[in-house]
Amino acid sequence: MISIRQSGFGDISYIKLEPLSTKKFAWEDPYGQKIVDAMIDSDSRNTIWKLDMEGTGISSAEDAELGLQFHVVEMGDVKVGRFTKREESMSLTPAGNQGTSHTQSAMQNAAVPVEFVVELGVVGISVVDHRPKELSYVYLESVFVSYSTGYDGGTTSRFKLILGNLQIDNQLPLTLMPVLFAPEQTSDTHHPVFKMTFTIRNESTDGIQVYPHLYIRVTDKVWRLNIHEPIIWALVDFYNNLHLDRIPQSSNVTEVDPEIQIGLIDVSEIRLKVSLETEPSQRPHGVLGVWSPILSAVGNALKIQVHLRRVMHTNRFMRKSSIAPAIQNRIWRDLIHNPLHLIFSVDVLGMTSSTLSSLSKGFAELSTDGQFLQLRSKQVGSRRITGVGDGIIQGSEAFAQGVAFGVSGVLTKPVESARQNGFLGLAHGIGRAFIGFIVQPVSGALDFFSLTVDGIGASCSKCLGALNNKTAPQRIRNPRAIHADGILREYSEKEASGQVQCLENYNFQELKLTFCISYRSQHENYLSFF
Repeated sequence: MISIRQSGFGDISYIKLEPLSTKKFAWEDPYGQKIVDAMIDSDSRNTIWKLDMEGTGISSAEDAELGLQFHVVEMGDVKVGRFTKREESMSLTPAGNQGTSHTQSAMQNAAVPVEFVVELGVVGISVVDHRPKELSYVYLESVFVSYSTGYDGGTTSRFKLILGNLQIDNQLPLTLMPVLFAPEQTSDTHHPVFKMTFTIRNESTDGIQVYPHLYIRVTDKVWRLNIHEPIIWALVDFYNNLHLDRIPQSSNVTEVDPEIQIGLIDVSEIRLKVSLETEPSQRPHGVLGVWSPILSAVGNALKIQVHLRRVMHTNRFMRKSSIAPAIQNRIWRDLIHNPLHLIFSVDVLGMTSSTLSSLSKGFAELSTDGQFLQLRSKQVGSRRITGVGDGIIQGSEAFAQGVAFGVSGVLTKPVESARQNGFLGLAHGIGRAFIGFIVQPVSGALDFFSLTVDGIGASCSKCLGALNNKTAPQRIRNPRAIHADGILREYSEKEASGQVQCLENYNFQELKLTFCISYRSQHENYLSFF
């Protein structure tokens, strides 16, 4: 008895080859080695041959005791492998041609494989919420989708997905991280960022779903996951407004948790760099409860490297419902596998800056000075620190502003309170002036140190980027401009560019216009509503 399989797979992948019979054979892993394991089961012993299908002619795999030889003949796009006795020949003689004709006839009588292939150069998916406002843009390049059936005599089907490039953009206006998810370096056409292949047996035994092979490969480059806090709440609001609870859930069909058998699981390693920038001013009130101050204190310190190790298992049995928990447990084990790596990857400068900023905000709120709080909030929303110089300048302005409000409040607050509430107001105003005289300069000083540390961090990031020759990732396209009527129209790069220019030239919080006019030339103009 002879059984064959692609090298590297488990025993479940063996295909039995009866004497004087023909079997169709397809590679389970199209990206692996083109080597066939042939198990020769004789009365005395079992022997496994390694057969190379790349060449043609008589293979070097021979067995003197069994008297077998392996021959490979190429016929167009199909290669025919044949086990023969030693005395037989596969030369181009009439007898050999007769054997080839017999093989072709047997192949024609078997099931013919059918393959459906879809190839797309570029695919763009825009995610728009109910307002409407564009939240995200998914960009796929060199998409290849294939579904094949009829392999191994019609018993096996195969699905394949290849992505040449993948990028997910954050399309919220004025976001600090415009690229949400993308590889750190773009791959060329010969090295796609994602490849997936899995095969499934069309016939199940005892209700067991058999997957001979599951193969997933991602680029060996590092993936960047950059999360700016407002996108989290925007996506949560988007999900809540889908109203999935309106979908009927009642059904008379009883679901059975099937057993799954996987011959080979091969998932490559994945390396991630995760960054989180918090934005307490845009966080929904009370959504995190007591955790909100903690998250604000941590701030942009969450810049860690995650390494998910390669997964390779053979002959695995599991229930369908246990797949998701098994994946979660594996990811969790990889995260805690090297705790020191996670600890040392924390951004100490970012944590220090965010903690000082949170303390500054707390002291500012103690002053109960509405004008001071409003002015400070606007300045925090409009600050952009690009280096040490920016940090020192803006920090000095914040400190001077805190001192000015604290000193001027000693004179203005008692007078204002006395004018409104008389003698009792005078006492209350003196108390507010005393508190403001202390906490407002302290708030300014904390802002000075926080912004200076921010500047140091920004300068260090620039230096590291220059040394590594890395450029900041950019959006594939500008966010979609949506008119005041809320109707989604075909994407216009002109309108999108005009919207970006308006938002960059004016503070978004102070912008009161309902439209922006931008002139592209002497003969055209357009309106970009938002």
